[in-house]
Amino acid sequence: MKSVQADSPKQRIALLVAAALLLGGAIAFFCGEWRSGIGEAGVTSKLVSACGMALFASSLLLLGIIFAKSYIGQFSRKTPESKHALLKELGHQTLIVCLNVLIYGGFLPVGTALNATDATQDLEQGPIHTDVFLVDAKVDYPNWRYARFVQTDHILTFFTANDEKVVLEVPENDIASAKVINDEGNFVHLTYYPQTQVFCSATRWGEGQQAMGKDLLDKLQEEYDFIL
Repeated sequence: MKSVQADSPKQRIALLVAAALLLGGAIAFFCGEWRSGIGEAGVTSKLVSACGMALFASSLLLLGIIFAKSYIGQFSRKTPESKHALLKELGHQTLIVCLNVLIYGGFLPVGTALNATDATQDLEQGPIHTDVFLVDAKVDYPNWRYARFVQTDHILTFFTANDEKVVLEVPENDIASAKVINDEGNFVHLTYYPQTQVFCSATRWGEGQQAMGKDLLDKLQEEYDFIL
């Protein structure tokens, strides 16, 4: 498959812009991914990661447009016989590449915008406080393809005395800060950011077991198979 060539100064500038967006997006994403993942710093990290993904998506979209225009331009300048040969050479792989770049570049910003909105809302409104009981802790390992780029997440599931679920994500590098929950007996006064599911702190909820009630604890124990 032929590489995309810059046919004009404008296209060369567009390629440089796309490369800059790609590099900037990668830097922002990695900074957000490997910074602190708890408290206000954790919410800021998610916002930085979302901005990085937005830059990355923009670069993909721009590259897709450049790629498509380049081949359309080449195709339009060919003779009928050459057009047939070019289509045979490029085949369906070029179409798949173009579609993937345009689709990911077009739809990735939707999820990114939602993540950025959640982080912005949490930073504006601040954390909330609630009394909860930890019922489950799971480890969410990244796909082996991305293991070098993203952290392992610890998924913590809590319930309130009103049977409301709270799920938080704590990065591997920060899990030591969340172990205070176990130290305090799993019944805790929890402080967290609700939209981004970022843990802040936890202190002992002394009357937690009585407040949760036997019926609710029995129900949760049957569902999550924990030991009181």
